[in-house]
Amino acid sequence: MKKITPKTLLAALCCLSMAAFGTAVAQVPSDVTSAILPEMTLSVGEQIVLDAQDVASFSESTRGVIEVKVPKDGRRMVVNAQSPGKMTLLLIMRTGETRNIEITVFAKDPQVIIEELTDLLSEQSGLRLKRMGARVFIDGYAESESELWRVQRIAELYPGQVLCLATVGRSVRPRTNIRLDLTFVEFHQSAQDGGGIRWPGQLGATGAMEMNMDLLSGRSTASYRIVDQAFPVIEAAAAHGKVKILKRASLFTTSGNRADYNSGGEVNVPIAGSQAAELRTVSYGCRLSVLPLLDGANGLVDLEVEAEVSELKETGQSVPGRAISRVSTLVHLGLGQSIVLSGLDSHVESRSKNGLPFMSRVPVLGLLFGTHHRRSEQVEGIIAITPVVVDHVEGESRRRIDEALERFRKTRM
Repeated sequence: MKKITPKTLLAALCCLSMAAFGTAVAQVPSDVTSAILPEMTLSVGEQIVLDAQDVASFSESTRGVIEVKVPKDGRRMVVNAQSPGKMTLLLIMRTGETRNIEITVFAKDPQVIIEELTDLLSEQSGLRLKRMGARVFIDGYAESESELWRVQRIAELYPGQVLCLATVGRSVRPRTNIRLDLTFVEFHQSAQDGGGIRWPGQLGATGAMEMNMDLLSGRSTASYRIVDQAFPVIEAAAAHGKVKILKRASLFTTSGNRADYNSGGEVNVPIAGSQAAELRTVSYGCRLSVLPLLDGANGLVDLEVEAEVSELKETGQSVPGRAISRVSTLVHLGLGQSIVLSGLDSHVESRSKNGLPFMSRVPVLGLLFGTHHRRSEQVEGIIAITPVVVDHVEGESRRRIDEALERFRKTRM
């Protein structure tokens, strides 16, 4: 019987371990072999098997990130992710061709991350989690800017592995109907006055002659009249007025969808071109755009409001101009509360003088040589917006209401 030395025992153990490793790899079915891709993402502890039949040798740019093992048959390559990091695996093919594989190893298992994110974002039903390799994407819609900021902070806890693609634009309940009650109030105040002495445009008079003849008697009559008035006329007039205009309207939309309201008109102005005339459209009136975002749990709503009021004005050209007032704001209020927009005001004042040249411009005494007119108009506008939730009735509630109405009808009969 031969004596077994320590060296012989160590060599036997190494052969057994290599044979066991080769057997384990050989037992991996062919359908789990991954294709050689230019970029791969793994998590620590994850293993993949690559097809290595045409690979002659390989090289790692950074050691310690992954561990590569090749069985005796050389047909496959086992890649084991060991520590977080990024490296490049260079494969030298038997044909002399080279291939680079960018491998990124993350610290945590994506499935564990998805479970943690599901627990942290359980109140946000508008968000979705998607896994692509070792990365996790947060997609969908957040309720508000504050909720989106919270989701982004959670994603930063998993640097490089969790990416936030969520945006603000829909509510937790995207099908919740919201009625927007609009109230428009306009106050018009105008004043007009004038006074002075109105002189004729020219001095002198022209005559008008008339002649009539009676055919039966043969007699004729003639007359000559002076028709122009050479004397000045005293003029004094004043007018004042106030007008209040009240309009009400209702808009229906869903949370997260914009509602628009337009009231006004359009003026088509012909514009002469080099070859043919064309019509240019100039719109005016009131335009209102509201974007509601509902927080159903707290009974609050965010309103993004843009209002515009425009009116036509003369510019001395063929196309009229527009005087525009705009208001843009974002408010946070409870259901049933109202927001009032003001600042849609305009003030127009004009003065005119007619009379004798130079003399009508003299202060105070100019009233004796001409007429002075002054006109002012002031418009104040207010818009009130009240959001109201119009929710559907659940099936059970509808059934109870129908039963109560049926009992009420029977008692009346």
